[in-house]
Amino acid sequence: MEKKLLLVALLTLSLSDLFAQGINSLSVSPQNPTVADEVMLHINGERWSSDMNIASISVNQTGNSFTVDIDFQGVGIGLPVVIPFDTVVSLGYLSAGNYDATVNGLSYGQQMTTQSTTFTVSISTGQQRLKPTTFDMVCAPNPFVRETMVRLSLPVAGATIVSLFDILGQQVATVFDGPLNAGNHELKFEGSFLPAGRYYLHLMQNGRTSIKQVMKRN
Repeated sequence: MEKKLLLVALLTLSLSDLFAQGINSLSVSPQNPTVADEVMLHINGERWSSDMNIASISVNQTGNSFTVDIDFQGVGIGLPVVIPFDTVVSLGYLSAGNYDATVNGLSYGQQMTTQSTTFTVSISTGQQRLKPTTFDMVCAPNPFVRETMVRLSLPVAGATIVSLFDILGQQVATVFDGPLNAGNHELKFEGSFLPAGRYYLHLMQNGRTSIKQVMKRN
């Protein structure tokens, strides 16, 4: 009986090691954020099986500390190959101060790896949050499983359309269609109805267009 229990324990450990997920590096952008910036956390890592994909990403803040949990799940036993991944998580607009962020790589909810980083948000005397000067769009998390946030930077006001197209150029969803003021905007997109694959977000306003690639995972 003891030998059987030992064998089961060793087998469980071996499978956990095989399908663990690695977080290799973390960085924030902009590199030296201020209170006028939306702080983005860039996560680079590896998934150690062809079957494992990101099932969910959760962000929790306690004081000046952020914890990001990335849960990987699969539907079978895939090939034991190392596949790199990159994703971006928004930490929002933060007050001046020192912050730390910890990212945990989970397999079916079980913590397998962790990585941490620190950064400082600064403020200059009289500095205020400014309207954006660039026409841009960011989607995070990307890849996503169920929903993602589409963040717009609009230098001017106007009728705004955000649409999602598949790789064949067919429109599959309208994220937003209406007037927006100049400034930063957040749009939640619920895309659980979409099959897994590559898509393209189109931002159109006042004759200008921005296109960003987005990935949907199961």
